[in-house]
Amino acid sequence: DNGTSKPEAVEHLVDPDWKTVHEVDRVKYFIYEPVEGSDTTKPQPYPSGPLRLEQGTSNPSNRRIVVREPTAGRVRLNLAICKGMPFEATERKSKRTGKVTKFLMFFAIREETKGRERFLFQCATTNDHDTLVAKFTEMTK
Repeated sequence: DNGTSKPEAVEHLVDPDWKTVHEVDRVKYFIYEPVEGSDTTKPQPYPSGPLRLEQGTSNPSNRRIVVREPTAGRVRLNLAICKGMPFEATERKSKRTGKVTKFLMFFAIREETKGRERFLFQCATTNDHDTLVAKFTEMTK
């Protein structure tokens, strides 16, 4: 190896306290962050990675959404999913290309000091999006 090979994707890390309910290979996510000098927020993109919807093994009412860094496997995002949590499956059509992009949008608390934040998740395919929305719907019931 001359140092030019790509790092191997990390093996599926298993946490014995959680079981994977659904997994998507690649999801890009956005967090709405304040625009400097304004009262508005704007979606800031974060790197894509594998997403898992997980349920606690000892307490199935504990549910979470986890996005990991694809090669090292470090957790980039870990959010609780609550019963009755409102969410929306949205789509945007590009004015330039006409391509429709689908998103899963909801509010969650990432850090207590920041409070509630708005998150958008974009799957690589429409099929991945539709399945993610269906599983997310089941987990919020």
